[in-house]
Amino acid sequence: METTDGVRIAVTVSGAGPQHLVLVHGFRNAGAVWAPLMRRLPEHFTAVAPDLPGCGTSDRPASWERCTVGAYARDVVAIIEAHGLTQPVLIGHSLGGSIAIRVALDQADLLGGLVLIGPGSTRGLDFLSVEQIEALTRQTDDELKALARAAFRRPPPPEEFERMMDVVRSASPQHVEGVVRSARDFHVESELAGLTSPTLVIAGDRDGHVPIRNHLATAMAIPRRGLQVFTDVGHVPWIEVPEEFDRVLLRFLDQVWQRADAR
Repeated sequence: METTDGVRIAVTVSGAGPQHLVLVHGFRNAGAVWAPLMRRLPEHFTAVAPDLPGCGTSDRPASWERCTVGAYARDVVAIIEAHGLTQPVLIGHSLGGSIAIRVALDQADLLGGLVLIGPGSTRGLDFLSVEQIEALTRQTDDELKALARAAFRRPPPPEEFERMMDVVRSASPQHVEGVVRSARDFHVESELAGLTSPTLVIAGDRDGHVPIRNHLATAMAIPRRGLQVFTDVGHVPWIEVPEEFDRVLLRFLDQVWQRADAR
């Protein structure tokens, strides 16, 4: 699809069921990261997974301002509207969790629910020094590999890891700068009391990207939320513990649509 400012966004659609999901990936990633989960979803779902601008096969905007949490939130709204999705549950991982929060705060009526998987900190990057934040925008290949490995408590096979690294390396500098700048300034914990969407927060207690204390702070600030913390799991639980993850996710989704049907 193409946005109103002419940016082409690649979108993968799986399934054709009446219950709609939008899956938003994390920093330096792409919609393909959701492929294992999309293959496992039951037939009654339609799942939509975009490549955010600057990532995957989507266009590379010329400015970092076009690659911030706020700009990406507007893209997600445009995707929901363009695909005619009805009260979708928005599932966001890491950066995607921050984007999902921004959408839910700004346009709650658009959503049926919210799933935040290892979401970006709602206290900004308070767990990194100024030097560490600046270093995120100019990492060497070895540093990128170390960052990717830190996402996993249980590493994937080497060939799968290399495929992931190809995606990580391909992210545009504008994406990297825009995300780092906006994540640093993403201080929205005090706004979370205003979230009205049913919300599930999922985290691993060995998350190497965002500390578990930040995930717990985010969860505790949301009034209508469930919380699942997996033991000895890192930043990507749907890959590390797929069966356990699916049970938790599908139970929550069933509850969301049961409540919707009751209305």
